[in-house]
Amino acid sequence: CDDDMDNDVTTNQNVTVNDESSSSSGIVTDVSDTDDPSSMDFELEIKPDDYVQDNEFSDMYTFKSTGLLPGNDDAARKVMLTQDLFTIGETDGLLYRITIPRAKRERRVKSLERQVCLPTKYQFYIVDLIHRTLCHPSTERLYLTLKERYYSRNMFNLCDSIAKTCSDCQLCKRDSAQ
Repeated sequence: CDDDMDNDVTTNQNVTVNDESSSSSGIVTDVSDTDDPSSMDFELEIKPDDYVQDNEFSDMYTFKSTGLLPGNDDAARKVMLTQDLFTIGETDGLLYRITIPRAKRERRVKSLERQVCLPTKYQFYIVDLIHRTLCHPSTERLYLTLKERYYSRNMFNLCDSIAKTCSDCQLCKRDSAQ
């Protein structure tokens, strides 16, 4: 876990894991752990073009940036019904999902939360990196931590599969089913 804490995760727009004062554009991650293929040396940055190519967010991003609806009636209906939940960042061009805190006390402190929409190609890498950086939390803890800053339709399922297939978690944690 000590060498996982050395991973440098920087982002901007209040979507940071370790360093909230970073001024880089998008989400940048430098991973330097070579014993896992999901975290080889690379630099990862979410760009606006990633949303256009993504299956999950392409229709919404295209509508929010250009005003064009998809040709499919079902997809167009879905975009129109959920368009108020999404916005594009003015400075970075990233797609954000806007949520209102459910608890009354949280609404007094902050009225809106902005979650960065994670394109499909980055979801596994970011969730896996955060899972290892935070010293292997359980599915629920990992999900609750991620959902404050990131959005994806299958975020809980992804957190569950990463926590259940993590070799370190399997070796070190007790099985609660016994």
